[in-house]
Amino acid sequence: MTLRCDISIVPYGFEEHQRPISRFNIHNIGTLKDLGFGNVICRYQVEHLQQDLDGEFIKVSDTEVEHNRKEGAETLVRKALESLGKD
Repeated sequence: MTLRCDISIVPYGFEEHQRPISRFNIHNIGTLKDLGFGNVICRYQVEHLQQDLDGEFIKVSDTEVEHNRKEGAETLVRKALESLGKD
């Protein structure tokens, strides 16, 4: 399963002009440990894509993170973004 986060710009607040500029795909690639009671540690691949001049998304970097699913999706997104900054 993939969790996708898009970052868009909205020029001057006009929603009709919004356009995506960056995308993060976070793929669950395996379970490392099942500690019980909802504590499941998984490994995720994090892809960072940016939109080129033709509007196509191209991969600019990727990495992997570990995450306890019990901590929630928002924490996973934070870990994913922080891991990309460590290149």
